[in-house]
Amino acid sequence: MINLKISNLKEEKGFSLIEALVALLIIGIITAVTLPCFFRSYSGAELKTAGRKVASVLRAAKSYAEAKNVDYYVDFNMPASHILRMTIYEGSISSGNEVGKAEKLSLSSKIQFTVNFGGATPTAALFTPQGTSNGGTVEVTNSKRNKEVDISVCAATARVSISDIKPPD
Repeated sequence: MINLKISNLKEEKGFSLIEALVALLIIGIITAVTLPCFFRSYSGAELKTAGRKVASVLRAAKSYAEAKNVDYYVDFNMPASHILRMTIYEGSISSGNEVGKAEKLSLSSKIQFTVNFGGATPTAALFTPQGTSNGGTVEVTNSKRNKEVDISVCAATARVSISDIKPPD
């Protein structure tokens, strides 16, 4: 007959306090390293999204003008530096013939818009049925001015283009 001795050793289950603290320390270090990168990329994504939205509205107005053989305007109204309201008008801005619902971009206060178009209304882009425009730009910039997205409209062809610009350090 075999005699088995059962020892009274305490069976360990779970983690010790030291192991848990080391794991929390590692998680904290990883978080501290990755969060700044996340916020930088988020700011850049917000700029690009705003730029694409502005370009989309401008391209829609260009398409309307060429399809319906009537002048179309995109009026940019900025009630605050980080809010941009874009309204498409048929014929003229003073006619009040809005096309569809006005698009409103409301971004963080770190994003700013600058609108500069030629002609009698520097805050409005004109698109003609002949495929021309008054030409101009919309700049979307972050508050530190180290990143910028430019949306430009060529006067001769009414081509809408987007470019990412990072000013030199």
